Amino acid sequence: MGYHVVHPLVTPVLSEGTFTITKISVSELLPNVTVPVNQFWNHMGLQVLDGQLSAKVGLKTVELIEGDVLFIPANTSFQYWSEVGFTRSMHFSTGTGGLGSDLISKGKNWTSPMWPTYAS
Repeated sequence: MGYHVVHPLVTPVLSEGTFTITKISVSELLPNVTVPVNQFWNHMGLQVLDGQLSAKVGLKTVELIEGDVLFIPANTSFQYWSEVGFTRSMHFSTGTGGLGSDLISKGKNWTSPMWPTYAS
């Protein structure tokens, strides 16, 4: 898909397992990349802070711009991607799981002061 930069704001530890809040930045969808399908047991939402986020929830595809909020019910499959150079969103989820926690568990620490880049 490109890269994700994930910034946890409220972790399950801080909220005593009741919710998480994570800032997620994504790069533009790379050519010939299949967007992964996600599904989590908890309710969640995404609010676009900068850029444009495309999302498919169930069978419906939507385009979100700055300020738009997308609610994803528990146990609902969804995909998301950016068709612009950079999109930043705020992720909210109930409980301890969700997209932010999943991305953090699969990621690696980024210690460079520069954003990751990919050759075209």
